[in-house]
Amino acid sequence: VYAVDADQYFVKPGPNLLYGTAILALILAKYQASSSITTQSGDLEQSILNLPFVDEKVKERLQQGVAFERLVFQEGSLTAVNSGVQAELDMEDFHKEHQLACEKNEDTYVDPATGYSVFTEVAHKKRGKCCGSGCRHCPYSHENLKDKSRIQQPSVLVHGTLDLVSVAKGKLRVLFFSGGKDSFLTIRALIRKAQKESFGLVLLTTYDATSRIIAHQDVSVDDVIRQATHLGLSLVGVPMHRGSSETYVSRIQRALKAVERNTSSRVQSTSESTETHVEALVFGDLHLEHIVQWREDQLGPLGYKLEYPLLHVNYETLKHDLQASQVPCFISSSTVPDYVQVGEKYDSILMQRLEEHNQKQTSDDAKIDVFGECGEFHSVVKVWDMPDPSVALGIL
Repeated sequence: VYAVDADQYFVKPGPNLLYGTAILALILAKYQASSSITTQSGDLEQSILNLPFVDEKVKERLQQGVAFERLVFQEGSLTAVNSGVQAELDMEDFHKEHQLACEKNEDTYVDPATGYSVFTEVAHKKRGKCCGSGCRHCPYSHENLKDKSRIQQPSVLVHGTLDLVSVAKGKLRVLFFSGGKDSFLTIRALIRKAQKESFGLVLLTTYDATSRIIAHQDVSVDDVIRQATHLGLSLVGVPMHRGSSETYVSRIQRALKAVERNTSSRVQSTSESTETHVEALVFGDLHLEHIVQWREDQLGPLGYKLEYPLLHVNYETLKHDLQASQVPCFISSSTVPDYVQVGEKYDSILMQRLEEHNQKQTSDDAKIDVFGECGEFHSVVKVWDMPDPSVALGIL
């Protein structure tokens, strides 16, 4: 078994596809027990390494095995043979190039994928404001960009209008929102809490910068924008770039800064003196403890409270709440197409079918989580089909 960085070497049209081809050729040509290049098929391997597009730097990486990793089964799990070797980032990593340029206080750097010159954050800060052009490293959250489909950095996509959870409330809760039923039910839980406690609510959605699709959900960010607009909730979008090594946590930090900067300016524009700040990050997890632990490990150090309103809530309670919302919900992606199909309505009929399937199974591994919490399927809620959003939100 071999592990490769498919995002860097296989899925994108560009020069690195050639390196991906060389990686595949080497994997097929070699390996008995060692993760270094063997001599048994040395002639063929050397021919691969001597291909005209494999320069000396790439050749060295391939010879050292840092472009891919051999895995072996040990004690029931996959373990990397070269456990001490860290794969280097490929030549398309513009985040690394940008960091180096900023450290040198330079205004531009050469984009490794296109050869074009790109303005650094240093140059943008010298300008002092957003130019509205959708620049890759805009430090102003694209506040002057009219076409928000072109954002490169985290930016507010929808300004909320719902007074109950207005950003002017000061204390903000940021809900990590995917457009599906679980995060929608989390909104309803927060709305119930907001009727007793004053706070502002902002939705946060990460998505692929190129396809504009939300990972796993297979839902377009445009659908989420439509949801937020209909519900009157603020939404910040976080585009994730394939050609960048910037970490997930770093992108989230940028997004939270954009939230606070934008909401503070909006409150000031209404002549209110309330200072806005993010108080808590909220998630729609249902029962997977390892996901919760990952969030605690990765996002906990940022210093915000982490909240899970639906964690360990009885499924019957969640079912009734979804039905009470009257919002139609549909399957957007499925890893169990024989039982749950994309486009199918997620309702009591589907839930009952899954429950009946599970009752027939003798092994837990063969069962399907009725809410798809284990990744069996994902959904999208079509809140825009509700003429009165207050019903969908459960506002009394």
